Amino acid sequence: MDFLKKVLKISFIVILVVAIIYLIVGLFFLDNSKTSTNYGAFGKVVSSGAKGSIRSTDALEVGLDKILINMRSGKYRYMKADMTFRMADEDQKEAILKNMPRIRDTILKFASSLDSDIMITPDGKENFKKELQNLIYNEYGHKIDAIYFNNFVLAQ
Repeated sequence: MDFLKKVLKISFIVILVVAIIYLIVGLFFLDNSKTSTNYGAFGKVVSSGAKGSIRSTDALEVGLDKILINMRSGKYRYMKADMTFRMADEDQKEAILKNMPRIRDTILKFASSLDSDIMITPDGKENFKKELQNLIYNEYGHKIDAIYFNNFVLAQ
């Protein structure tokens, strides 16, 4: 019985020391940024209202935020991407904004038919952008000059 009390006492002291170290490190060393962050399944995400976020000042750009896609096949099962479309002119920008729910749906259907092993390569990403530009033009008539990835993650 005396041995069990010693083990419990040592265990309690170890847990207490670990908790104090965790608090010290968490309060003084990890919280040194002014941006709002959270750590989800896909890594660090900086909130859009944070000082550190970057928003385009180009009047012809339209942001498509946080699209999560189940990939058809390959090593990775999920793709998460934030994209920006650079439109040909102001009329095209307004038109794509009006159709954004349908365009997101089209992107989800198209991207979910892809193989993640191809999307992991630089050429695969560039081909995805070109095919997406053509698809949106053919389906909706919206001329997109360029597509930029703000974030791109493939996850298992």
